[in-house]
Amino acid sequence: MEQSLTGIGVTIEKMTETLAGEERQAVKLSGMLDVGMPIYQEQVYLKKGNYIAIITLCSGREDMTAQMAAMFYALDKRNKSREPPGVFSLGGFFRKS
Repeated sequence: MEQSLTGIGVTIEKMTETLAGEERQAVKLSGMLDVGMPIYQEQVYLKKGNYIAIITLCSGREDMTAQMAAMFYALDKRNKSREPPGVFSLGGFFRKS
């Protein structure tokens, strides 16, 4: 798959990303759309036991994926009943709106 993506001008990079306060494995893809606009996508992997969740961050024109990942923070289980206004729960994580 990597060969077919790089053959059409997509760059693939294995990396780590800080998401919800923890370093996590990630893959970054970047390339150019047919209309001449650059596109950036990052997939961050969260593993818990036998389960894996993939958070996909995507931006166009400039790479904003790191800033998007910074919007996630860990859920403090002690204050679970007190969700801050303007956020929603996402599988044990809060995302600022």
